[in-house]
Amino acid sequence: MHRRIFGLLTACLVSLALHAPARAQTKELFLYNWSNYMSLALLARFTAETGIKVTLDTYDSNETMLAKIQAGGGGYDVVVPTGPTLATMIRDSLLLKIDAGSFANFKNVRKPFDHPDYDPDRAYSVPYMWGMTAIAYYSAKLPAGTKLDSS
Repeated sequence: MHRRIFGLLTACLVSLALHAPARAQTKELFLYNWSNYMSLALLARFTAETGIKVTLDTYDSNETMLAKIQAGGGGYDVVVPTGPTLATMIRDSLLLKIDAGSFANFKNVRKPFDHPDYDPDRAYSVPYMWGMTAIAYYSAKLPAGTKLDSS
């Protein structure tokens, strides 16, 4: 897991170097991510191994992040939205293009994550993590006749 995240930061720096050479020379990365998604120890290790300082700001919802970015706040090099919010950011021209296919580890991205509906050419994003929320229950423990709404 840590190796994948470390690889993500490296990939992001490649994008940073391609799109913002002046900032890349400062050896500082401004990251905007969900709270509790990235270990501060991992970021410290990244800085120790690369000499690139990471400044991490966090948010608690896509709406919070999007409002700040739309208002012109931040100046972030890397932002970590979910797919639907990413589509909004692309539509509103809030992101710089990248060439995700040129990242060394992109060959390991499998379908359908290589061409998602919200960024089919991977022109603005690389996959970071994927998950789903589900509820499981033991039906024998529910009172007889209980129906659960699946919506």
